[in-house]
Amino acid sequence: MGWVKAALMAAALALPGLAPAARIGVDPTRFSLAYLRSDQTEVYWSAALEQILRYYGLEVKQAEIARSVYGTNPDGSTRTDGGGISIDDAIDSAFKHWDTDDKGRKFTAAAVRWPTTRYVQPQAPSPRVLQAELSAGRPILALLKLPQGEQWKSGAASQVLVDIVIIDAADLSVDADGNPSFKSIEIRNPSITAKNPRDPGFVTLSPMEYKARISTYWTIQVKR
Repeated sequence: MGWVKAALMAAALALPGLAPAARIGVDPTRFSLAYLRSDQTEVYWSAALEQILRYYGLEVKQAEIARSVYGTNPDGSTRTDGGGISIDDAIDSAFKHWDTDDKGRKFTAAAVRWPTTRYVQPQAPSPRVLQAELSAGRPILALLKLPQGEQWKSGAASQVLVDIVIIDAADLSVDADGNPSFKSIEIRNPSITAKNPRDPGFVTLSPMEYKARISTYWTIQVKR
């Protein structure tokens, strides 16, 4: 019956809907060189923005990014209490403050939050969005719900329930009609968590985890 099994396997491989997944994503070497950790857990989102700018060959420090949105304390240090500004709004406005990086290189950058209206339920980027952005080498910023074991505490502060992370790669397959689906999603987390205080930030999510834990996201355009 070996030939029957072989024939069935050949037939399965011939079906376009069962094509193996292909890896798509940003340049892994450039992205690994750009990876960094958050300096302060209170403004971890600014580390993700600094990392994305580094990926594009630009340098703007995370403290500068946070300071441009939150302002400074009387002693000149960066405010970390948010000043009443939500993280979502901070990210929306952060890139509006620059056209030149720390080394004098000119650039334009914009982050667009999806969904663009409050009347639409937030959700993870669709397979088509992943395909379009990652195939073009553009990392996606996203809000990730943390499992209990990975949350951290800062002094008397409450536990953080979410992180801002970067979606950098995915294993995608496309059926005969051109519809993409994904097998796994890779993210980079610049925050320091209780579970992995010194890890390289790589986290792989299954489709179920991805849909349950990723909600709001930002597509980012950087031009030099």
